[in-house]
Amino acid sequence: MILLQLLAIVLKQQILRVRLFGLPISGSPGAYRISDAAFGLWQACYGDPWVGTVRISDACGKLTMSGTDSFGDSYSMTVTSTDANNIKFDWINTYGENGSVTIKSNAGKPWPAGLR
Repeated sequence: MILLQLLAIVLKQQILRVRLFGLPISGSPGAYRISDAAFGLWQACYGDPWVGTVRISDACGKLTMSGTDSFGDSYSMTVTSTDANNIKFDWINTYGENGSVTIKSNAGKPWPAGLR
């Protein structure tokens, strides 16, 4: 667990990108599947790719994370700041793995104002 905590500190200092895809998830407008809800933590700590069905949802500008990984742990997030180019948030799962992430907008396509 100490190695995991040390690696989480290192990952907090990096700007990571996550691919959002599936616009929208069928039957869930405003919901987006994410390819790695641990944002590289599993690969770096365990050498295994992350597997699960986690999504980020946008309900009137309020961003939330929901779903589980292959071990059944659920995920949540707290947005810490946003601007036109970056969304910064902290995530945690029920196992206690956690991190801080910055998602950058695509060039020339700013994030909508008011995300929280």
